[in-house]
Amino acid sequence: MEPLLAYLRPLAVALAAVALAVLVLRLGRRMRRRQRQVQYEDVLKHLSRARQEGTPATIAEIGGRLGLTPAATLALVRELEAAGLLHTVTGGLEPTEKGERIGRRVLRAHRLWERYLSDEAREPRESLDDLAERAEHRLEAEQVEALSEHLGHPRTDPHGDVIPGSSDRIAPRQRVPLTDWPRDRPAVVLHVGDEPAASLNEALSRPARCYAFPPAAAER
Repeated sequence: MEPLLAYLRPLAVALAAVALAVLVLRLGRRMRRRQRQVQYEDVLKHLSRARQEGTPATIAEIGGRLGLTPAATLALVRELEAAGLLHTVTGGLEPTEKGERIGRRVLRAHRLWERYLSDEAREPRESLDDLAERAEHRLEAEQVEALSEHLGHPRTDPHGDVIPGSSDRIAPRQRVPLTDWPRDRPAVVLHVGDEPAASLNEALSRPARCYAFPPAAAER
């Protein structure tokens, strides 16, 4: 019996080590897939945001926002294009109808969560974007709609950006930098940029990234 146990113990240890290695490998693959999924959603969110702001979304701009190299960004864009989620156009990138739905959902979740963090959690304004970035990919559609109802279906986030609806397409929004607005003409500031994070403090100290709208337009 003792010789048999002496043989089985190393075998059991070896099998346990193999099982653990397989588990770690599977977890690693799952984490990489999840990380890629988050990158997909981030790209589509930025395309939806660019459409709302009426600005072109380029590969370089997307790479800068995600902190990726040009080669990594190009590979990511090609994957999204092959999946039918975006296509290249003159001057930039455009989401397909399917990509638009995904991007709008993530952008809606992000801005609603910022609204919650500001109004109810009382988080400082400079931390809202980072906290919302972490939550936006975890919120299911039903949770997003429940959050919107809980907040009273707000129209804008704490920075003044319009929160897109759950089904409507995002329409471009005309904006004028405050630095280009006539000094003697009344206006309403509806947006203060917060990306990158340092820009918020910069905007509060000087209106370089604020956008103004005529009062009549702001009421619509």
